[in-house]
Amino acid sequence: MRVRPDAAATAITFAGDDLSRTDALSAEGWSAFQRGDVESALGPLTRAAAQPNVRPWVLYVLGLSHAALNQPTEALAAWERVRTAAPEFTPVYLDLAATYGHVADLTNALAVLRAAEARWPDNADVLNGVGVILIRRGVLDDAIKAFEKAAASAPEDPVAYLNLGRAYEMRYVRGRRYIESQQRWVAPEGDRKKAIQHFERYIALKGPYADQATEAIARLKWGGV
Repeated sequence: MRVRPDAAATAITFAGDDLSRTDALSAEGWSAFQRGDVESALGPLTRAAAQPNVRPWVLYVLGLSHAALNQPTEALAAWERVRTAAPEFTPVYLDLAATYGHVADLTNALAVLRAAEARWPDNADVLNGVGVILIRRGVLDDAIKAFEKAAASAPEDPVAYLNLGRAYEMRYVRGRRYIESQQRWVAPEGDRKKAIQHFERYIALKGPYADQATEAIARLKWGGV
């Protein structure tokens, strides 16, 4: 499991003024978490989470600590409590979905993201997450629709274009077939062209995986029928 690189900053924003007036257990756990000592953070955060007045940000950091220690079941339990206590906190939906996906619970991963989409229908991160889960379920047409919505919501964000390129390439490969009677291959050329178009857009936006996109373009151009 991977903890997002901005996890600590997200927790600070979530906590807000509570950080300056937190209880001793939460403060101890937070201090250890900030040092990167998640094992030491776990004890005080767990005890703090057992208190009836625990703040949602403490539960969030507890979940991050479990995730860092590759304890997905415990992370999910903490984050579901966060979602109940602070349903307006968008990052926890993404963390939940990623972790449900990590344990191959795609049903709950998609349910969490659909709940987030209902709240924030134009959130590109949520829409990309929906598309990724649909890809894993093999529902390419709906995944493409989700990625298209993500690209429309954040046209300068390269992520959706990489996802679109991959999804269209997958659909193109799935649609290729050899017709014996005609002694030739047929394929959905529209999907191939769209895949190339989206990979090129991703490269133009200077996405970090430009090398992969370039390789995909070469593969698609070579594989045309």
